[in-house]
Amino acid sequence: MTLAVDAAAWYASLIGMVFFRYGPTSSYDAFFQHFFLFSLLFALWGIIFYIAGLYQQVVLRGAGHLFRTFLPVVAIGSLISIILFYVFEPLSALSPKTNFAIFIVLFTILDLTFRVFFLRFLARWSIRTRVALFGASKEIAEVAEHFSKNEYIGYDPRTIKKVDELWPLSPAPDVLVIAAESLRRDAQVQRMVYERLLPAQIFFIDSVSFYESVFDKVPVGELEDHWFIEHILPKSRLYHGVERVLDMSFAVAAFVLFLPVMLIVAALVKCTSRGPVLYSQTRIGRGGGNFTFYKLTTHPP
Repeated sequence: MTLAVDAAAWYASLIGMVFFRYGPTSSYDAFFQHFFLFSLLFALWGIIFYIAGLYQQVVLRGAGHLFRTFLPVVAIGSLISIILFYVFEPLSALSPKTNFAIFIVLFTILDLTFRVFFLRFLARWSIRTRVALFGASKEIAEVAEHFSKNEYIGYDPRTIKKVDELWPLSPAPDVLVIAAESLRRDAQVQRMVYERLLPAQIFFIDSVSFYESVFDKVPVGELEDHWFIEHILPKSRLYHGVERVLDMSFAVAAFVLFLPVMLIVAALVKCTSRGPVLYSQTRIGRGGGNFTFYKLTTHPP
């Protein structure tokens, strides 16, 4: 659904840009001149947005998280797009640098407006998710407080304090969150899970996993060895390939962007310090392979 929202914002911004730049009489032809090139960029942006998590768990995040995530991702996507414009300019009949700047402004305004409206629409008009929270853990308390302060994120929470209240659950929640410590060590809770909740097919989740889905981070106090074993899983070759391409693109973009600053810093290091400007060190990377790490020297003068 959010991909459709982005697609609408992309093409609406493209239409707005050509109308603004070329006027009502020439905008029709200009739109189709820009259509293919910008459609390729939109596909790239869709991949970047997906990797940045902008298509995941929409109703769990509010407008504040959206702004903090969306704006840096748009900046990165814009920088990569500008570099691609320069690289492939000889192959294209267009050189839409000014047009692209107008497009970015229009898209940022439109897509943020669409996404915020979409968040509000889901929370107000869609079926809200009923959540039952059981336990006295810190994660349960933080999630309950978060839901009470952010009603628009689409959850109707209620707190269960006694084990006896876990069954029967009326009304039945869409998801039951149980404190991880209780699931691990409370025999009464474990018996309730096996004898009542599982046979009744009640969907439940431990508080640590639910906390991670809500706040997009793991509570540090709950990290144990088995968590790392469960989450360090091999990714597909396609995932690593896309990740590699994006990493290289971001690295090149950052290098070009900060090259003037790095040259100035390198000159200052050379003038104020002894020895080489760059410091190198061999480190171990993925799979045990070695790579050389470079950084500007920071030794005292």
